[in-house]
Amino acid sequence: MKTLLLFIIISFGLLSQKNKSKNPCENQENQLFNYSNSVKEYESRLIEKDNKINLLSDSISSIKQAVSAKQIERKIGNQIWSSDNLKIAQFNDGGKISFARSKEEWDSCFREKIPAYCFFKDDTTGSKGFLYNYYAFSSEKLAPKGWRIPNQKDLLDLNKSFGKDSIHTAIYFKSSEVGTWKNPGNDLFNMNIKPFGFRLSDSKEWYSGSKIYFACQSDDTNKFAIIVLTEFNDDIFINEKEIETENYGLYVRCIKQ
Repeated sequence: MKTLLLFIIISFGLLSQKNKSKNPCENQENQLFNYSNSVKEYESRLIEKDNKINLLSDSISSIKQAVSAKQIERKIGNQIWSSDNLKIAQFNDGGKISFARSKEEWDSCFREKIPAYCFFKDDTTGSKGFLYNYYAFSSEKLAPKGWRIPNQKDLLDLNKSFGKDSIHTAIYFKSSEVGTWKNPGNDLFNMNIKPFGFRLSDSKEWYSGSKIYFACQSDDTNKFAIIVLTEFNDDIFINEKEIETENYGLYVRCIKQ
């Protein structure tokens, strides 16, 4: 009897030790399981936050685009013009315009017929306005909705609004800010036009100092005209040349439809 009782006590002790030996493993498994669930929950929260950040970023981008696309109006005669050079990075249908950060990217976009814009060489933020290539301003989608790129008739009508024979009217459009034009204008209509130059199509790359070039729809629908306001002439705008396949970077002033 004593032997049987001793056997039962020893067996119970061994069983208890066996059960105890299992518990640490079970505890580790439970801990790992809980940790895995915590990691998954954390990852889920990160994804949710990323989605919210992306939505916020998209909203901010849309707001910025809407603000930049909004044109401040200046009434001149029967026409309404924008008071600043165009600064938008996408077409009015939402399509993006490529940003060229270097001459290599700029030339590549032109070779591949990709609409592109850039900033002037010393303008790191585009504060002077964006310079657009031929494939951007010839797309018919560059101007914000309700606006368009002016044509040569628009410029003729603008000039005539000062009188039948008015031609020497550049003074009304040149900025009056000291240090811009050598002979500042009176900026009668607050158009704020300054000699910001343009991007050349050759190895010189930049022109600055006494001119500003604007894109203008030519009478020839397959071409665009380069319109210049210059230090050297009092005419309101001069049709410098017509382009179709040259890699210029031009500023854009819009006229309301």
